[in-house]
Amino acid sequence: TFAVRDTGKSAYELKTGQRPKMNMFYPWACKMIVKSPPHLVANGVSPTGEMAAFLGISRTSPGWKYVITEGPRKGHIGTTTQATFSVNELWNGIEYRAPTSDLTPTDIEGAWPELVTADEMPDESDKATLDNNVTRGDSVFLPTTDNHAGGLTLDEEVVIMPDPANDGNVNPPAAGAPAPRTTRSRGGVSTGEYNNMLNARLAANATPFGIWAAAAAASPSSSVYRNTTDQCVAYMSSVDGQIMPMPDNIVPKHYKDIANISDPKLRDTWYKAYDTEFLGLIQNGTLKPMRRPAKVRVLPLKEIASRKSDGRCKWRGCVMGNLMRPGVDFTKTFASVVRYGTTRTVLNVAAQEDMELITCDQPMAYTWAERGEGETWYCEMPKGLKGKPEYCYIDPITGEEKDMVCEVGNLYGAPSAGNAWWNKVKSINKAFPGLVQSEADPSCFILTRNSTKLIVVIYVDDFGIFHSGTTAGKALAHEYIEHFNKHVGKPLKVHEGKVHEFLGLTITKTQTGFKLSASKYIDMLRARFFPSGVTHAGYKVPADKDLPSIVISAAEKKTAPDPQLLQRCQCLIGSLMFATNARPDIQYTVSQLARCMAWPDANIEAAAERCLIYLIGTQDLGLHYERVADPKLFGCSDANWCTRQSTSGCAFKIGTAIISYFSKKQGHISLSTFEAEISAGTLAA
Repeated sequence: TFAVRDTGKSAYELKTGQRPKMNMFYPWACKMIVKSPPHLVANGVSPTGEMAAFLGISRTSPGWKYVITEGPRKGHIGTTTQATFSVNELWNGIEYRAPTSDLTPTDIEGAWPELVTADEMPDESDKATLDNNVTRGDSVFLPTTDNHAGGLTLDEEVVIMPDPANDGNVNPPAAGAPAPRTTRSRGGVSTGEYNNMLNARLAANATPFGIWAAAAAASPSSSVYRNTTDQCVAYMSSVDGQIMPMPDNIVPKHYKDIANISDPKLRDTWYKAYDTEFLGLIQNGTLKPMRRPAKVRVLPLKEIASRKSDGRCKWRGCVMGNLMRPGVDFTKTFASVVRYGTTRTVLNVAAQEDMELITCDQPMAYTWAERGEGETWYCEMPKGLKGKPEYCYIDPITGEEKDMVCEVGNLYGAPSAGNAWWNKVKSINKAFPGLVQSEADPSCFILTRNSTKLIVVIYVDDFGIFHSGTTAGKALAHEYIEHFNKHVGKPLKVHEGKVHEFLGLTITKTQTGFKLSASKYIDMLRARFFPSGVTHAGYKVPADKDLPSIVISAAEKKTAPDPQLLQRCQCLIGSLMFATNARPDIQYTVSQLARCMAWPDANIEAAAERCLIYLIGTQDLGLHYERVADPKLFGCSDANWCTRQSTSGCAFKIGTAIISYFSKKQGHISLSTFEAEISAGTLAA
């Protein structure tokens, strides 16, 4: 059966809180008869019982996991709580047979076709028969197509453990050969070490399965990873221990999941982060515990754990705003944020004026604003506080102890929460003497006091404060920060220095101005989409000259893509869209790729990966805003004329660097080059 990682407990124990009894366990791959779904029996598709092989206890839902071995549903993988077992018959991939203690290596090799050993990797054929009928489970791992990283992208569970001597690679690369295909790993235990530990555990197992599995593990060609007849890849683990350790950067899925972390220090860190968030919400009045009022809607409270870019553990409480009713629970939802074009323009102006930058972050921003007039919400008590005496009450009618509910303030997740926070920010800024809201961008505020200048740009809870590089300018910036802190419960987190992370981009102060780049963001994309590294050589341009024809071909075919390919392409192209905020050189490429996000093919995926590889090779490039003697505004527009929609493009710059640009498909069919150019110029204006 399966052991949940890093807990030393079986899935059954985690589900029920009780230790399983020995009669609940059965030999892996033993014969079982599962009850067929009622609708299949009624339609005559399946008999009332089906022959199957046991695959362990499911970790996603209560019950035993199985694979159907005979009948019309052969190869189907599912979970059931209604089954009978025959422990003296084991499925060997071909037939049921009694286990023996004298199995030869040949018998073992023949019992499991296409063994996956330490010297082999799953290839595309491993998922051929399951593309359309597999139910994703903990014991199923399907590789996707090859990628530029030289490896296979697998589901989140690991099926091949690395050899530490080869730095995570399954096979050491030969001289002059490309890097071998590898997988992501959550542990550092090699297959040989795993087999040794497995043998030690099985040696004390007197069941027929223990004798059979020990013989299988002792075979030179055997592995803990095997293909069943449906060619899915599964693995075995023991209940009483943890083999592959959990990484330190684990993020719990919910409050109870914190208890599954074995590292006491890490576990305490997550508990402390939970208390900091939700007790803080109670202390500042955002959550007000009370007895449940009569005839009110109590909304679920979503608790989300994450790790910040600096490694901090963070919990976020969000009310389920999707269950709120427009016009009843909320009215206004608009909230302004600074545009990236405005940020680039301000960087250019700051470079010309020799200004400095201070970035700030407002902790628990939404919670410091007041709800809209007439809005009243209630949510359930945070899960980590349920059952505590101070958050319970005795029902006067039934006499039962019940958990309190919370009256919700301006909490994350509410549709009107952003509007309330924006109104508060706007009122605070207007109260600062001389600070004026820009007419071009409502999220930009400007102040000129004598010869000292102050420019504030705001994106939700992130503040960019540009001030004159003099002592008076710095004093003015800190005066504004102190003014803002007086109106919120927690002070702004201030960062001063040469390098700033702002709006997901990197801003660096240079001797002559500012540099805007996406280097840190590109590093994140490399780790996400190429976890095994990039084996292809870098590219000098982001796209091939045939990109338009590739896009047109995919758009004309509109072939339904593989779900995994669709998800990867949409995530990759969407990530590249954000990178265009600091990299105008990929704007045209991303604009073309975005036209096929609904029906990408392998060529579109390769083109998107090429664009990312180009960014990885040139990630130090960026926009340099420098002081010039006579800065002037310069702009241009252009268009190509196609039989279908033409493409418009424009670029504007002040001084040395570009501040605004786009590449877009025209919304109509131009009948001439003149019409296409006029459309592009109109859009640019």
